[in-house]
Amino acid sequence: MPVPVMANTNPLHTISNMFDSRAQFPDWERRVVDHFTKELAMPDASSTIPSLNLVQNHSIMDGQLVRFRCMVQDMFDPEFYLAQYQVRNTKDGSMRTLCGRYRDVVSCGPGEELVTDGAECETRDRLALYCVSPPGEAAWVVDHFRRLGGVEAGPSGTRTNNLKRALEGEAGEMEVESEASADPALGGSEISKKQKSEVSGSCPPGQLQGGQQPSLNLPLPSSHGRASIVKLYDVKDGDIKLNDLIEVVGIVSLDPTMAAPEGDDEMGNSPSLPPPSLVPRLHVLSFSHLAHNNPLLPAAAPFPALQEVAKVELLTILTTCMLGDKLAAEYLLLHLISKVYLRKDVLVLGKLSLNLHNMTTHEEWPKRLATLLSLLTTNSHYLPLTRDTLDNTSFTPKKDFEANRLVSGSLQLGPSTHLWLDETVMTDGQLTAPGLKNLTSLGNLITWQKLEYDFKFQAMEYETDIPCLVMSEGRSMLPSDMQIMIKPSQVEARPDLISKTFSEVGASLTVELLDRVRQYITSSRLLEYALTEQVMKAVQDDFVSMRQAQQGMTVEDFHGLLVLGRLISLSNGRTSLDPLDWEEAKRMEKERKERAAALPARVGANMANGMPMNFNAGQ
Repeated sequence: MPVPVMANTNPLHTISNMFDSRAQFPDWERRVVDHFTKELAMPDASSTIPSLNLVQNHSIMDGQLVRFRCMVQDMFDPEFYLAQYQVRNTKDGSMRTLCGRYRDVVSCGPGEELVTDGAECETRDRLALYCVSPPGEAAWVVDHFRRLGGVEAGPSGTRTNNLKRALEGEAGEMEVESEASADPALGGSEISKKQKSEVSGSCPPGQLQGGQQPSLNLPLPSSHGRASIVKLYDVKDGDIKLNDLIEVVGIVSLDPTMAAPEGDDEMGNSPSLPPPSLVPRLHVLSFSHLAHNNPLLPAAAPFPALQEVAKVELLTILTTCMLGDKLAAEYLLLHLISKVYLRKDVLVLGKLSLNLHNMTTHEEWPKRLATLLSLLTTNSHYLPLTRDTLDNTSFTPKKDFEANRLVSGSLQLGPSTHLWLDETVMTDGQLTAPGLKNLTSLGNLITWQKLEYDFKFQAMEYETDIPCLVMSEGRSMLPSDMQIMIKPSQVEARPDLISKTFSEVGASLTVELLDRVRQYITSSRLLEYALTEQVMKAVQDDFVSMRQAQQGMTVEDFHGLLVLGRLISLSNGRTSLDPLDWEEAKRMEKERKERAAALPARVGANMANGMPMNFNAGQ
């Protein structure tokens, strides 16, 4: 198998040669992009390029080619640089012109001095982004990418799954992102030792460690979290937005001179940045938006067809975790594959925020459920809504004007990151003003799929796509699209039963089963869906008949049925609404509302897709 030339050579040398031929080829910049695009398209090219997600910073060399799978956490002002500059030989006065593109520092040899006002000097600007590892990325995702990239997991060879062990009742960390640090098979001891001196997320985002170095500014603490300042050239406005998931390939810059504070900035606009030994600079040659980060699937379409057996297996697992409640399991399955596909006026179409209530705190049932779901999804975060968490955690990003940085919040998450909200841990007491603000932010996120960023003098809303699952004992105080009361099948939710159930589930999770379910969930979310005019007219006519037969049916009910019908079709691998799927949606809603009818009316309204819905209407 041929090895790409760039893997064994200095990419800056290739770029310098193309720059030197600019008289013959004025479009040398385009030639650079075309050259590396061709090299990257070669078979197995990606596996020959080290990934910042998988290797330690000290193992990479300045000027080599690397790649990084990341989320855009902050966007800086355009950065001005010397696109080309001249150096003068101090002995004979001769001048030569050098390329400053894809570099952070100028290159002056012995006996040379920089000429900034030469005839061929040119200043341009480039886009600078602060990018971090995808927040909440599951340890199994990192493991798979590690194996695909041929990176050794560690000396012990065999990897244990702390999440699965937690299902079986043993001690283990809940957080998906903490698995790597707890596991010596991942080189966890080495990672933890190094990150104690670098950053482990223990320092709040944006704060200083030891009074000297800023943290990685990760939205969520992560033992395998990485950060990089990504610099892009000739990118159009709007091509990359805040919180986008992207993969970049470029030239890493680790020059230690960049660690010195920039005191020559008269305007004081340069952001306060960590040194390159902690946060490498990356000059991008190629980038792509990520439709997903599931290593079990190809990066782009076409994707493999859904396996029908995977849906059966997933539904069986969820039904078991719901203590035999198949209806709750069906709603939970649809929630897992939901995503925002369109925004129209005040409606956010496609989302299905779910409130599972009648969950007890016995044996940490909600936390165990979140543990299981984190094994099945690529990105997730378990958020216990204790008073301490609400009062003392920063949920929303905030601009630090002194450092000129956007300090991350725990809700600054990438698209398709699942949020498991545990309301069962909340105790009586009064929330402080920050706690109330955090609750409001959660409510707006669930209802509108928007998060408000604090820019001190003004607030700005950014669109999100974060599926939210709220687990509570009574009906949640937070809004949701659907509320369903869990009804264990002919049993009481006893602590011993919950413990036994999750131990059995954990023991049954084989690698093959997990991989099938993981592929199924991601593939279902990626399917294209279309509702033809003929089908739309048929369901509208059916709804009119339903409304005549059942008093109290509303347009919001119809919208909820359309959302369910769409998700049921996608769960069955269909790209359009089938009559059987429509009937299934009607059955599910009928059963759910029958359960809700037995509950006492509650003052206030719930929100469904941004529209108010009264509880006595079935919510």
